[in-house]
Amino acid sequence: MRLIKNTGSLSKQNQPIVKTFKLSIVVPAFNEATNLKISAQKIIEQVAAYDYELIFVDDGSSDETKSVINSFQQNCDFNIIYCYQENAGKPQALNQGIKLCNTDYIFIVDSDDALMCDAISSIKYDNVLQDGTG
Repeated sequence: MRLIKNTGSLSKQNQPIVKTFKLSIVVPAFNEATNLKISAQKIIEQVAAYDYELIFVDDGSSDETKSVINSFQQNCDFNIIYCYQENAGKPQALNQGIKLCNTDYIFIVDSDDALMCDAISSIKYDNVLQDGTG
């Protein structure tokens, strides 16, 4: 897991600082249907209070990865993006996910990670301390 600041073309230069913490969570996955049921649920349980988007990049899975993600899309009331690509490896999946991000902060979570119950609130808290947004 790691957090990076989006400094690419998505950055908005010469605009006032917005006091809202916005986060994209990128999850690359290859044949991880079983693990996604747990890891995605852990993410979803703690993000309801935040402005975020959840991006799954399916790197050519042949298992039920797509249907697991579709189930989350149907049962959640926030932005879940599903992107399929032919198997190209984790680096390419991450690059594709980052291209889809619409926020200033990007949190990369592996599909077999189970986040601690305060992982996202800790990110927001650290962000407030470091650059005053939040």
